[in-house]
Amino acid sequence: SRVKHELADSPYHKRRQSCERVAKRLGIETLRDATMEMLDSIRTDITAEDYFRAKFVIEEKSRVLAVCDALNAGDYETVGKKMYETHHGLSYDYEVRNLTSSMILPRSAESPARALWAEGSVDVP
Repeated sequence: SRVKHELADSPYHKRRQSCERVAKRLGIETLRDATMEMLDSIRTDITAEDYFRAKFVIEEKSRVLAVCDALNAGDYETVGKKMYETHHGLSYDYEVRNLTSSMILPRSAESPARALWAEGSVDVP
């Protein structure tokens, strides 16, 4: 498209900078090595924005592992629950708005597994 993208002022870049600041404050290279206990120990030393963005990243690590376990066990209700948690965290902690998932997830509230089924990811009886 030859459209020049300016990531320096993009929301993505600002979220990444938040995470990098928190990692630096924790004395680690990336948030991959952080825990919520570590983050909570510096909460008063960082901005609320940085805290909530880092919180999402740290909690998402656990959600991904839980989803892997749930998929291996065929536990699609847990997968659906974790999808809701990710959507909530993305929207409110990480400040990413996604219209498509905002429309799909509420419709599947009666059965979280239906969210996967709606996208063709699994067969739900």
